[in-house]
Amino acid sequence: MTPYSLHRSGAIRKVVRSRLKEALRLVIIRGARGPDACKANSMILEESDAIPEKWVMKDWTYVFKPTMTLYKTPMPTIIDEIRNGLRSVKSMAEQLETCWQRRTPSTRDPTRTVVLNRKPSRKPFQR
Repeated sequence: MTPYSLHRSGAIRKVVRSRLKEALRLVIIRGARGPDACKANSMILEESDAIPEKWVMKDWTYVFKPTMTLYKTPMPTIIDEIRNGLRSVKSMAEQLETCWQRRTPSTRDPTRTVVLNRKPSRKPFQR
């Protein structure tokens, strides 16, 4: 992906990148919440949600592909979308982690090699 896939202007790409970083910081570190029903352009900081372990998994890497809507959308709406996205990704990641933990390691000795004397399943092409 080239930098120009977002926008050709470097200034706009920088604004989008900084808005994404700030929204992530507000959600993960400060516990920000998006727009209320009564105030459309406001956000609320909740100390109970200001726990990084609630939003992201330890030792995981998150990749974002921003679009131009991030440039035009108000920050409280971005924060609300970030919260929803991180919540769904975290639940899927926890499911994967529990699935991986349930797997038992193989009892086979890795130093031992096994030779199978099987015939090929199909005949080679003949002319």
